Amino acid sequence: PPRSRAHQSVNMAVHRITVPFIGPKASDILLWRNVKKSGVCFVGSVGAFSLLLFSGRSPIVLVLYALAILIATALFWHLGAGFLHKAGPPVPAFLTEGLSDDDFNKLVAKLRGPINTAAGIAGKVLSGSDAKLSAQVFAALLGAAWVLDNVNLLVLGLVATILAFALPKAYEIKKDDADKVLDMAATKVQEAYKKLDEVVLKKIPSKATKKTQ
Repeated sequence: PPRSRAHQSVNMAVHRITVPFIGPKASDILLWRNVKKSGVCFVGSVGAFSLLLFSGRSPIVLVLYALAILIATALFWHLGAGFLHKAGPPVPAFLTEGLSDDDFNKLVAKLRGPINTAAGIAGKVLSGSDAKLSAQVFAALLGAAWVLDNVNLLVLGLVATILAFALPKAYEIKKDDADKVLDMAATKVQEAYKKLDEVVLKKIPSKATKKTQ
């Protein structure tokens, strides 16, 4: 039918993307590949943050209550399953059997790169050998402290959740237009950073400049 062909042409015009830094399953959820599954996750996440936000209680207190309820549920489930000769609550294998050597080595291999990168940055900052990097980290920490001091974490989480479900799909639908805007923004940021680098950062001595001197 003509309608279905038009619908197919619109779908073909959309550039399918993936969300970086997360797995393919999580990426599909944020990109609404399965509308029902994504809708359940979106409503559940927004509902959970809204409940925490309007409950008036500390998130830590609510987490402790949730853990207590989870433990009580598992206990009664186990007792009832034994009485009814049914299976008990499902528990991941690694919690009862521990990680195997292969699983542990794979986990370490995945974490080695990020840990080494973070350790390298921390080493330079704590030693004071790279003043430019130290200034950047210092500014980032002050910015993060200001945000956390002035914005409720639950509000921040709620906004981040809504944006996570909205922006990737909007970018996928309007990829060409979004790329143009992002390129313009990136150019402006690079120009501003160059000015900051010339006026401030290049005047800060670093380990490399000390060696050349």
